[in-house]
Amino acid sequence: SAMSMSTMSTAVQAEYRRTVTTRDWRPRYVQVAEALQDRIQSGELPPDAPLPSEPDLAATYGLSRTSVRNAIRLLRGQGIVRVE
Repeated sequence: SAMSMSTMSTAVQAEYRRTVTTRDWRPRYVQVAEALQDRIQSGELPPDAPLPSEPDLAATYGLSRTSVRNAIRLLRGQGIVRVE
């Protein structure tokens, strides 16, 4: 099952936030999409398991739900996730 904010350590949350940075020229939603893809490919987020909720992902990465929604839309367009 997906990891909730309550079970994720502060150190892990801080590490995820470091993956999305203003030093990267790409839009933040693209950075989040890449980070989520990495987590899926590593097995941290298992295939066919639900992603964490938009509010949880927004809190994890320190971004708005709109940015998270755009990241998910990008992954869906690439065939990496599906929305049911």
